[in-house]
Amino acid sequence: MTEQMPEPKGRKAVIGERNVYIPEWNMEQHIDKAKYVMPLIADPLANAAAVGQDEDDEGTYTAAIILGVTKAIAASNLKETLPALIEGVLVENDNGVPKILTLKNAEDEFGFGFYQHLIPLCGEVIKDNLGPLFDGGLQGMFGAM
Repeated sequence: MTEQMPEPKGRKAVIGERNVYIPEWNMEQHIDKAKYVMPLIADPLANAAAVGQDEDDEGTYTAAIILGVTKAIAASNLKETLPALIEGVLVENDNGVPKILTLKNAEDEFGFGFYQHLIPLCGEVIKDNLGPLFDGGLQGMFGAM
């Protein structure tokens, strides 16, 4: 009888036809990564707050966030930011075995491209771990000022 391997922890997503598992950061990880991620979300939060979240115009709100995140990623030191964002992310190899993702094996082993896979993956990591800030967290706090 063969045992089935349990599914890894983290939210399962599909990037480039591969299953990836995005870990939820604990408090210490949030603090450690703040210097990398806060600059990535400052403009998107400001853009989203300026646009406002209206049910009738959800596309404009989402576009404001996407524009801010992509500009911030492009302006960041990616040699530091990308490893911080993908730390702990697991990717299933061709045999379905999860492995820790690194910048080295992303391209060589998993066939990930920068724009097709890594940038969308970073977006997923940001969405999973910083999503509450976009759902009224900072906007609500600063809006009350």
